[in-house]
Amino acid sequence: MKGNTMQKTITAAVLLAATATLAHAQTTTQSTTQLQTQEMLQNREAIYRGDLMSEQERQAYMERLRQAKTEQERERIRLEHREQMDQRVRALNQNRNTNSTGQGGAPGAGASKGGGGGGGGALPPPVDSQSPTLLQVEVRDIGASSASIYWRTNEEATARVRFGLSSNHEKGDLPDNRLQTSGSFALDGLLPGSRYYFRLVVTDAVGNQTISESFFDTKAGAEEDDNGTCARGADINGDRRVNLIDFSILLFNWNNLINQKADLNCDGRVDLADFSILLYYWQG
Repeated sequence: MKGNTMQKTITAAVLLAATATLAHAQTTTQSTTQLQTQEMLQNREAIYRGDLMSEQERQAYMERLRQAKTEQERERIRLEHREQMDQRVRALNQNRNTNSTGQGGAPGAGASKGGGGGGGGALPPPVDSQSPTLLQVEVRDIGASSASIYWRTNEEATARVRFGLSSNHEKGDLPDNRLQTSGSFALDGLLPGSRYYFRLVVTDAVGNQTISESFFDTKAGAEEDDNGTCARGADINGDRRVNLIDFSILLFNWNNLINQKADLNCDGRVDLADFSILLYYWQG
């Protein structure tokens, strides 16, 4: 009877020790797996931050996107780029796991025997699909023939603005291929008293885009100042009509400014810009 009791006591002690050993091994394995996961994510984040992608690589990639003629071609370029980055991640993780196996003893060996624990491919490859956030889009310094469009984002991006008198944005296309978090575009040669529509596109380093569309109104024309050097609108002779008399005065001063009021936009000369203002206000 005493022998059976002794045997049961020894068996219980052995089971308790085995349970403690197993729990310790599981804790060690979990810690190792968490460390591997953290390092893998850090490697991937480093690539997409640009730490492991040179400026030349980034510029070459952006140039390919700019030269693509269709959205399908741009999407193909993005997929190729992401696959290249994922291969770089896997190579980094493989090198790290190799070094860990050579130096880490039991944890490294356990990961290798487990089959899935030590391989970097256990986690899905990251895809930077987050578009840049436009924190600010503002039209500034609006005049009769000019304006500026200012933008700001939460990450480095290139920018492009198209503008025009309709939603087709037919009047201009201005690219800025520098990666930066803020910038501006100067629009010149605009018609006074006109509504302009614009489309701003910002693109981050891996090709994700954000689009903003809006409009603004240019000022109606140069107002007469205290010295009377600029005409109000396009009524050069002050008869409250814009007709052939104003047109004759403008032609007389064409490229040979004598009457300051013929300089409708007050830029120091009489040219096509002033003629455009005259046509806008034309009453006949």
